[in-house]
Amino acid sequence: MPLLQSVKDKLKSLTARKKHQHQLCIGYPTKKAARNKLSTTKYNAWNFLPKFLFQKFTEPTNAFFLILTLLKLNRSISPFAWHSSGVPLAVIILFGGLTEIYEDLKRRWEDRRLNNLKVDYFDGEWKQISWRELKEGHVVRICKGDQVPADLLVVSSSEPGGEVYMETANLDGEANLKVRQSPVETMDINSEERLKCLLHSKSTVSSDQPTRAIEEFNGVLHLNGPVISIMQNVITANNPTPEDAKIPLNGTNLVVRGATLQNTDWMIGVVIFGGKRTKLGMNSTKKSTKTSQVHRLTNWLIFIQIGWLLTSSALIAFWNKMHSNSWMRAAFGNLNVLKDDLFNLGDKYDEVEPNYFALFFGELILSSNLVPISLCVTIEFCLAWQAYYMQQDLDLYDPELKKRLKVHSFGTIPNLGVIKYVMSDKTGTLTMNKMKFKLCSITGQKYGKSNRLAEFNTDLILRDLKTDERKNSSAIDLFLTSCAVCHTVIAGHDRNKAVSTPDAGETSLSRRKVSKNFPKAKDPLTPQHIYHACSPDEACLVRFACSSNYVFTSRTPSSINVEVHGVRKVYDVLAIIEFTSTRKRMSILVRTPEGVIRLFVKGADVKILAMLGPNSDPTVLSTTQSHLKEFANQGYRTLCFGYRDVSQEDAWAPLWTKVSCDLEDRQKQIELVAEKLEKKLILLGASAIEDKLQDRVPQTISQPFNLGYSCSLLTPRKPIFILAAKTEKEMEELLDSYVDTIGDQLAQKEAQVGLIVDAHCLDWILGSKVRKMDFLRIALGCSAVICCRCTPLQKASVTRLLKRNIDGLVLGIGDGANDVAMIQEADVGVGIAGLEGSQASNAADFAITQFRHLDRLLFVHGTSNYYRITTLVLFFLYKNLVEVCLNIAYSFYNDHSDQGMADEYTIVRYNMIYTCLAVFVIGIHDSPAPFNVLAKFPRLYTHFQENMSNKNYLLWSGNAILHALIIYTALVNWWRDGCEVFTSGRDGWGQMFGTYTYMCLVIIVNAKAVIGSRSITFMTGAAFVASIFSVFLFLFTDSLLFPFTFPVVAPNKAHYLGLIYTLPSWQTAFFLPFICVVCLLPDILFTSAHRTLNPSLLLRVVQSLKKKDTIVDKIILGPFVRMTNIFGLKEELEGGTNGFSFAQDDGQAISQSALLRMYGAPSCKSEVRVQRSNIVAEQESYQLEEINKQTTPLPHAEANINNNDISDNPKPEIKTEVINEQ
Repeated sequence: MPLLQSVKDKLKSLTARKKHQHQLCIGYPTKKAARNKLSTTKYNAWNFLPKFLFQKFTEPTNAFFLILTLLKLNRSISPFAWHSSGVPLAVIILFGGLTEIYEDLKRRWEDRRLNNLKVDYFDGEWKQISWRELKEGHVVRICKGDQVPADLLVVSSSEPGGEVYMETANLDGEANLKVRQSPVETMDINSEERLKCLLHSKSTVSSDQPTRAIEEFNGVLHLNGPVISIMQNVITANNPTPEDAKIPLNGTNLVVRGATLQNTDWMIGVVIFGGKRTKLGMNSTKKSTKTSQVHRLTNWLIFIQIGWLLTSSALIAFWNKMHSNSWMRAAFGNLNVLKDDLFNLGDKYDEVEPNYFALFFGELILSSNLVPISLCVTIEFCLAWQAYYMQQDLDLYDPELKKRLKVHSFGTIPNLGVIKYVMSDKTGTLTMNKMKFKLCSITGQKYGKSNRLAEFNTDLILRDLKTDERKNSSAIDLFLTSCAVCHTVIAGHDRNKAVSTPDAGETSLSRRKVSKNFPKAKDPLTPQHIYHACSPDEACLVRFACSSNYVFTSRTPSSINVEVHGVRKVYDVLAIIEFTSTRKRMSILVRTPEGVIRLFVKGADVKILAMLGPNSDPTVLSTTQSHLKEFANQGYRTLCFGYRDVSQEDAWAPLWTKVSCDLEDRQKQIELVAEKLEKKLILLGASAIEDKLQDRVPQTISQPFNLGYSCSLLTPRKPIFILAAKTEKEMEELLDSYVDTIGDQLAQKEAQVGLIVDAHCLDWILGSKVRKMDFLRIALGCSAVICCRCTPLQKASVTRLLKRNIDGLVLGIGDGANDVAMIQEADVGVGIAGLEGSQASNAADFAITQFRHLDRLLFVHGTSNYYRITTLVLFFLYKNLVEVCLNIAYSFYNDHSDQGMADEYTIVRYNMIYTCLAVFVIGIHDSPAPFNVLAKFPRLYTHFQENMSNKNYLLWSGNAILHALIIYTALVNWWRDGCEVFTSGRDGWGQMFGTYTYMCLVIIVNAKAVIGSRSITFMTGAAFVASIFSVFLFLFTDSLLFPFTFPVVAPNKAHYLGLIYTLPSWQTAFFLPFICVVCLLPDILFTSAHRTLNPSLLLRVVQSLKKKDTIVDKIILGPFVRMTNIFGLKEELEGGTNGFSFAQDDGQAISQSALLRMYGAPSCKSEVRVQRSNIVAEQESYQLEEINKQTTPLPHAEANINNNDISDNPKPEIKTEVINEQ
């Protein structure tokens, strides 16, 4: 029975394996083969309405107003017609629907264009066929400049080595050329006769099922029959028998749909995946949308408003119900105090007892504006304009790359103003990613000068190689050979194609990218050869070998050609074991011209040194480790080199062939074989490569000091905790001890401690929930945290840990493909479009070109846009609350009849016309301070983060209630006693009174917008004038359309003509401005008192920047300036130069690697330059003293600024940086 069960399990596994494999026959597509039609549309004719409407009405405001519109259909409970809310809702839905239709039609037209393109396919002869008619298994031909119609297996090309150069700008935004390669065995199948043989052989391809990973592909090509004779001259040791020709395939052999063929005249390929199964089709899904903190707060406020609306409607309905009872009227009297005097409602009182639910829904409809229907649409519109202005900022333009800021996600713009934690990559993000070879150590002998300004000179190496004075000429030869052979560099192709390099952590042949990594100017290490490398480190090493007369000239899939002092040597490539972020090393197995099978390995020192054999020279090992410490202390990128000779008895070839053709866990099996090969190495030496910091990186990362964040320089005088252990148990002991130790440090107010975490320990930490929380507590108690050599998954995991457990938003910034996970996990992702490609910038919410642009992105645009949007939300709620309060107050004077204060058209125009311009000006043009002030004083960043707070929400709400009470009380008393016009033969109708109230309301709300603006511009004044003018324009128009002589036809519109008679009266001309002044006077007094008695940080900063007044200023401009100061109006100071008044000089930079070496931890090549905290404190104090000297004392208060009161907010916890080294 056990045997039978074992057989069943084996058969089941084989069946499952075949089931999950993709198989096709070359030239013979089956009927079930996937067609190549690709559609990226979101809707079709039958699902547009249900899908779109469901999406729209899942939003709370739209759903609420849909219910409200349905309730208004019942006129017995609704004072307004259904179109009062239905029309605005329909406009919003219609606008969104038209936008969706337009975007979807564009996608449909583009799909149709691509699907109808023609391509050559082979069916005994070359024919043309449309893309959508292609099927998996078809043989096609692509010419230079054509797009690839499907995912193709490269069979052959016009290049002698079977190379194919493609551009993938349509896929990842990169203009780089990427190299793909045909299998060696098929590169000669380039004629019709040979293609016929290929088709007649019915050769097959087996592969994994398609995945989204563009670079991943594992397959096996089975060549049968006549085609075997074609490849007789290229049979290698990997396939010794033509009858069993199994050729392993990987990402190197796959050209994906959407790529464009470049620098290759033609290529022949087999369709492997088509249509939705292509890499492009599987990656066309929409990425998850990030929401801003403002959006979440706005939704919360809307729910609060809905709660207030339901509560107030229930209470008022209850009061109306009780007031309708006779005993209630007897006890409290008739509260309709104006019904006889003002509205002429008569003496009859409706004795019919109203229904409670009718009263409730009537009040609900009457006060429905408490929930702003157009707030979300308004925010999206303003964010779109903000994104446009951000992208036009010339200070964020890179003239060298000719790129500017790109905003990919409008919704995350407000998040830039409330960032508390920054997770940053190092290589390419903080550094230039332009490598220079500086030093090397070969068998214990150091070559090169430690002076950073000195260029590397190869004379000493060449002399030792020739004379063998130090008895290390053979080691030098092997070291230089390793640099010239152990790589994936392509020698010279298109000189005119300027490209960038991909992520240094992805250096496989399948990820090869054509990259010119050298300047055109000549220097000692710039040979007259063009190399295209997958990483700048590899290019630098090949250039170094070239300058030492070990010139890499060319390569084929099976060989590498090197000229050693003018003598050509050919190294047969037997195997390449790729560099991955997990392995941290690369190996190449070659057969030397002497016939020796040799393995060259290069990689991280912790990996190479751990694989050394017992016969390694301890003296060389000790000296090399000392040199590594020295190189790392100077901030250089270090690599170790080793080699070993492999004997035939190792039987590596059959094992390598087996795992290369295995489709089940191929990568894992290859790594197991690699571990068997990469052992007992002999140490050759180490290299040191310089990667300079980008411009203004020290100044940019010093900004946390100016913001009050706890980020300090790690020095030997301050405690540094290092989490680096060999075993998991040792790591747990360290973690427990650090929790107690850092707790004692914080208890003694010695919080200036740092934490450095090794990647291995980070893996153990992230694997346990308890350890993660312990690690988080330790990190929050430190001034700086550095995570060394993180993998992409670790970066994302640390970001997720911080984001989910800490109160504050996280920003992730990086430039490589290995930073994409971190960028997408963070609340705000910033990608740098640098030399590591465009993956990070395409996946990010914002794309910049330099790390130094981050300070302007946060401190200028982040601060101003966050202030604009939060002020917009508060003002929107304010203006609606004023209107609702007026309607509620009005209900106490109209016999609780749910009668509206004005007609539905006036109510609709209030939000859509009368106050919309003020909202847009606040959301687009208002600024909390001039841009040059925001840039010079980064502490204003935290000052404006409290703009969206409970305190401000209550202040704006209280202000709205106060304004409503003043407006209504004043108008009611004037209407009853002070206006003779209404007793001159015409009745003072209720709606006439309400429309007059709305006129006053519009003026006050727009005036409030002007007074509340921090920057008065032309747009502010224009919006105010246009809004007021629109009120009178529509009043006059309505009077013409609905004349008083037709009360029967339009009885509810007759009041418009009555208002035309009242407006020219002297009472109106006097009383309307009087009410506005009385209403706004508390705001003016409060603002003036606050500015005088408790000047804010912004006010003190602006005062310090004012120049001394001249005589002309005092005589002519003085009264105006004093008046604007009293009313709280600030003059617009935008413009001028940008800088940082808190800028520091570059202090003493101490390498983090040096600290690691001092404390005996594993090597770390991360270097972050930050300024000493004492220097920052001194310069900051000096700057503040200068401000105090320049500040004019305000009356009744002192304008002193010191280190204690300059920040109005609590000190943020920490700034955490994740610095990664590939």
